[in-house]
Amino acid sequence: MRILARVVSPAGFVLALLFFLLPFVAVSCDAPQGAGSIEASYTGYDLALGAGPTVTTSGELSQGDEPFRPDELPRPDVRVPATIVLVLITAGLAASLAPALRSRPLVIAGGATVSALVLLGTELLARSNLKASVQELAGPSTRIGGETLAVTDEVAGRLVESRGGFWLTLGALVLVALWSLGLAVRGTARK
Repeated sequence: MRILARVVSPAGFVLALLFFLLPFVAVSCDAPQGAGSIEASYTGYDLALGAGPTVTTSGELSQGDEPFRPDELPRPDVRVPATIVLVLITAGLAASLAPALRSRPLVIAGGATVSALVLLGTELLARSNLKASVQELAGPSTRIGGETLAVTDEVAGRLVESRGGFWLTLGALVLVALWSLGLAVRGTARK
């Protein structure tokens, strides 16, 4: 049990850092009349580095070399909070590896909880910014596949989705927090 207690928290933080490689948030749209679809997805590291999205297209939208210029793509604008999340997760990993930290499980649980809360706030901010960016880029209406579509707040909101990388990172952090809190409670009960 002692080895398990020393391995679970660092492994959870490492997984959270690895999950940052997966898509966190995306904007996707299917064009009417079977004209195809387009998706711009951002990994956690894209968000932290301010990098552009990975763009995938299908159907008529995939014709040509580059269907959209970078200034035509929605922007999440969450570089600072996403970087803070990475720093918090890395600090949690360091704390989980520190052998001399007296109240280690409680510190790790607190670090994982704060990381999860800042991650959640960052995701909500990214989704909000992407929704506003979609509306700004499209204007009040846009023409796709021969049809004019009104880009209302509701429509823009449906185009923006959280992806697996976000949910897996959040899940890893919540599990680390719960595991560490359980160890802290168990350690306090033994005294």
